[in-house]
Amino acid sequence: MRMASTQVLQQFLGSGKVRGALVMHDCRPRTASAALPDQAEARRRPDFSGAWSGDVYKALIRLRVELDDHRVLVLDDDQGIGLIFRGEPDDRLDLSTADISALTFEQFDADKTRLLNLHSPVAFKGVLAAVASNRS
Repeated sequence: MRMASTQVLQQFLGSGKVRGALVMHDCRPRTASAALPDQAEARRRPDFSGAWSGDVYKALIRLRVELDDHRVLVLDDDQGIGLIFRGEPDDRLDLSTADISALTFEQFDADKTRLLNLHSPVAFKGVLAAVASNRS
């Protein structure tokens, strides 16, 4: 997990400049090769399909651990659409940075719904309503 990416997101979210939602893509890798941090390494894997997300999912998990004033969730569409916006978190994860860094794709895949706060695409209308009600 690239710590700098997570730190940039935290600084941006804490700046007060976000008045709606931060939308991210590639938050839910479908295969172990898609989840590798190095795209060149992913391309060498036999299960590589052309889709590559890197370890963005770990940054989202870390934000779910650390942010107490934002909702962090992922819509289970395409390769995962991450949404971050002000509001009460749905729940908090009790994981250390070391736990997140050591998380294997297999562990993640088995528990992705909880780890990413994964929602079906049909939940998007409700999420938009929540974003609108939390704008400041």
